[in-house]
Amino acid sequence: TYPDLDLSEVHERFLFWAAREESEAPEDLGPWACRMCGEENIPFSTECSKCMVSRFSLEYNQFPTLHRQLCMDVLESLSARGPMKLDTLRDLLGKTKKQRRLVASTLKMLESNAKEDERTGEIYGRLIWKNAQRQYTITETGRRVLGDWVERRIRKRAARRAAMKASNSK
Repeated sequence: TYPDLDLSEVHERFLFWAAREESEAPEDLGPWACRMCGEENIPFSTECSKCMVSRFSLEYNQFPTLHRQLCMDVLESLSARGPMKLDTLRDLLGKTKKQRRLVASTLKMLESNAKEDERTGEIYGRLIWKNAQRQYTITETGRRVLGDWVERRIRKRAARRAAMKASNSK
């Protein structure tokens, strides 16, 4: 169909995952049992196959409600900038003495958020941890919870805008 093209040489490229990459699930993304209904779920899944709860939702991870915005600011900072010491986070997020104290208590609250499910022994809600250099680091669960929260806020804003447009058009 294209007489002016010479297709005498063919190059093939294959993009694939190595078997090692597929078989090694990060600790936070391995097999899990839903705390809500007890269903055993496969690795890398984000929703329970039985009750459809998201394993990274705020409710499932019993995310702290006290100072929620500051908690999210801490997770966002750790996600964007990598591991940080307490003083660095205080300087970044605390403008006043009171805010600096709140950053420290929020870190303690986030660090102690991890709980063990009595039925399965699974650890859930581990959002941050402190490494050997005493730097706070966000976990994969923390990243996913942060992403879930951002998506939820975007959906709420869109729903509010749609409701305002609908009420204005009447």
